[in-house]
Amino acid sequence: MDREINRVTVFGGTGFVGRRVARYLRESGATVRIVSRHRGLGEDDGIEQIAADAHDQRSAEAAVAGADGVVNAIGLYVERGTDTFHSVHVETAAKIARAARQAGIRRFVHVSGIGANTASSSPYIRSRGEGEAAVQTAFPGAVIVRPAVMFAPDDAFLTTILRLLRSQASQLQLPWPGPDGQPNESSQLARQAHAESRARHRQLLPAVTQPSKNLYLGCISPH
Repeated sequence: MDREINRVTVFGGTGFVGRRVARYLRESGATVRIVSRHRGLGEDDGIEQIAADAHDQRSAEAAVAGADGVVNAIGLYVERGTDTFHSVHVETAAKIARAARQAGIRRFVHVSGIGANTASSSPYIRSRGEGEAAVQTAFPGAVIVRPAVMFAPDDAFLTTILRLLRSQASQLQLPWPGPDGQPNESSQLARQAHAESRARHRQLLPAVTQPSKNLYLGCISPH
């Protein structure tokens, strides 16, 4: 962990990716603040957990206060009520990035999704692309991470497939992702995003002086 990045706020820090990002940051020596709608179970030394609604601009501003870096790991895979792909991936992401910029945050990392494209016919993929654009506008120089399908012992992808294979091994036929959809080991994503962010930070100091340059990190395979 860079010496100038001592305190990091992680939005979505109780989620599948966010938990691992927070853990990696803490193990790297940073003090971590996890922000989510609901507090996670337990509270480790060096990890502060606060319940806040990232949809609210004032809540986002309060959550980033005093931080050196911010990670937005909030994601949505199924729309429910007012939680739509656009509201989460675009509007909320923009509010967090705006709050980070206004607070003078040194580094902002936004977790998007592989294949993000504003012209896609898929509402999910399109919202990911629009979210990236919104983040870039609100926080020039942001690091954009585009992970593919991620796996870990508690994931919702491979563990589900394995469960189905065990129960219906003779009947199940599953397509496997192509080159743009290879799975990621989730803890590797945290390490890779950190390494790329540090490299980017050395090249552009401060990030806000290079508004036209943004780093895209596509995470495809652990190999």
